[in-house]
Amino acid sequence: MSEEKEKSLSLVKSGNTVRLASITGGAFMRSRLVSMGLLQGATMEVVKNSGRGPVIVSVKGSRLVLGRGMAHKIMVESI
Repeated sequence: MSEEKEKSLSLVKSGNTVRLASITGGAFMRSRLVSMGLLQGATMEVVKNSGRGPVIVSVKGSRLVLGRGMAHKIMVESI
C-alpha cells in the first residue's frame, strides 16, 4: 500500500491524478464542492496548475475551475 500523505490541491502539478481526502473549508464551501461532484474519495486529474490563478481539474468527465483559495482548502492524496 502506498504512503497516503495529504497535501493541498493547490500544490499538485499539472498532469497528476489525485484522490480527494478532505476539505478544510466551512459548511458553505463543502456543500458547494459536493454539488460540483467533489466528494470525499473522488478521483481527479489536475489539468492546469501554473502556480498562479485558478486550478483546473477533471472530475468524472467534467472540467472544474477552482479559485486558488478554494484549491488551497482541498486536501488530496496521491494515487
